[in-house]
Amino acid sequence: MTARFEVTRREFLQSAAALVIWVAAPRPAAAQALPESLARNPDLDTWLRIGSDGTVAVFSGKCELGQGIRTALAQVVADELDVAIERIRMATVDTAHSPNEGRTVGSNSVPESGSALRVASAEARRLLLENASRRLGVAVDALTVADGRIAANGSGNSVTYWEVLAGQRFDTRVDGKAESKDPALHRYVGMPQPRLDLPAKFFGEPAYIHDLKLPGMRHARVVRGEIAASELVAVDAEAVRDLPGVVGVVRNGSFLAVVAEREEQAVAAAEALRRQIATLRVHCFAAVPDFDMHEIGIECAAVLAKLTELILRIEPGDVVHLVTDDPTAPIEMVRWSDQTGQPVIDSRKEGDLYHFLVRKAS
Repeated sequence: MTARFEVTRREFLQSAAALVIWVAAPRPAAAQALPESLARNPDLDTWLRIGSDGTVAVFSGKCELGQGIRTALAQVVADELDVAIERIRMATVDTAHSPNEGRTVGSNSVPESGSALRVASAEARRLLLENASRRLGVAVDALTVADGRIAANGSGNSVTYWEVLAGQRFDTRVDGKAESKDPALHRYVGMPQPRLDLPAKFFGEPAYIHDLKLPGMRHARVVRGEIAASELVAVDAEAVRDLPGVVGVVRNGSFLAVVAEREEQAVAAAEALRRQIATLRVHCFAAVPDFDMHEIGIECAAVLAKLTELILRIEPGDVVHLVTDDPTAPIEMVRWSDQTGQPVIDSRKEGDLYHFLVRKAS
């Protein structure tokens, strides 16, 4: 069987209407705590869809960024449902249908989405077995599953996941009472598996949003300050408008960007603006400050306390030039600016010293 782990949004939307699965068998009294992602998205249909074509569609809120999570998550579901991994279709993240799992950062995709899918798959397997039990007229503990086929031990009777559900919905919320499989019984997790995302990279196929090429598409680059709270004081936008391919310079307050016909032209224009701003910064530090604070050998907390006192005494629009050697200053100054609302209009580092310009807000 050829591996295919993707399902498109169109295929998902073409799935059949809802079918309620009624479960009469009592559940165990104790429930495991739901993983955070699953607790926020407890609807089982948000995570899994048993297709009528012998496949299982899997939905995750984590994006494949080259880390291989689509393959890893497919392994988790295949093991928990007792199906061949070739039957798994990993859906592309879609804000209309995928569970909201927040950001894809910090190597948390498998711990967060994998844990949620393991518990959700265990719940799906339990529901499928209980319904097969009623169909076949045998107890759940007399059933075995192999590649999605549920068989009654000793009778020869069987039914598949796809016959039980036939593309319909689970219409249930996961409560964590279904028992996950013993890791010793895993076939895929912890074992080598061909990566789903690698072939497209090897052959240079479009895979990510930056691979898109649309008719008449333009390219842009943002020109950023040295720190998050930087304020753009002045810039000569006209100096780059005549560069090759430049179609516009966008400024909105301290936001500055350049738009060009080609990507390398946008990069070149943005670099020209950065050089211009670097020259202006030298002049700015030399000419702008109204007050100087040289705080060497003093912890940043004490420096910021003195800065706050000075800000209270000066006039709106006055600029303070702060010099410190505390290595935590770049982070602490951003935090201080956020807390006080006082803008840090520029910063630079010379040797072991950190320089900041702070303008008192009106």
